[in-house]
Amino acid sequence: MKGEKGKLPEKIEKNHFWHKKEEKFKLPCEYFHEKCTIYSQKKAIICSAYRCQLLNNFSSGKLSKKEASNIIINAKKMRKEISDSYRKITGKESEIPFRSILLDIIDEYKMTSSGSNANKDLVILNARCKIFESLLIKHFKSEENFQEMFAKKN
Repeated sequence: MKGEKGKLPEKIEKNHFWHKKEEKFKLPCEYFHEKCTIYSQKKAIICSAYRCQLLNNFSSGKLSKKEASNIIINAKKMRKEISDSYRKITGKESEIPFRSILLDIIDEYKMTSSGSNANKDLVILNARCKIFESLLIKHFKSEENFQEMFAKKN
């Protein structure tokens, strides 16, 4: 993204941030819905170059095609189950990005005194979201990012 700030689609610009003197943007991309929805339009250079950890593991032979496919199938299934539960609990009908579900859950906890009176279904959904988020980090972020996020620093 170096030098691209100010020249990117709105949702990518909105999710831009700096980390360790590097320009980055939050994932999942808000233009991604089963596939890139702006594939033929201007987007960040990284969009064409990015390779998730799952693809790296498959390409290097650490995972078979069947193993990689199963991880993707299971991630999609979990995402759908979370979306369905979210819609059932909130009554909202439209599909929203996973990050938005997480933010809504945080807002709901704030409204219920830090979760002390939180709806049992919301608590369970929150736990499922945390599990799903951990699996996404493990399989789709780089091994370096994963280690950085979970390793104990001495």
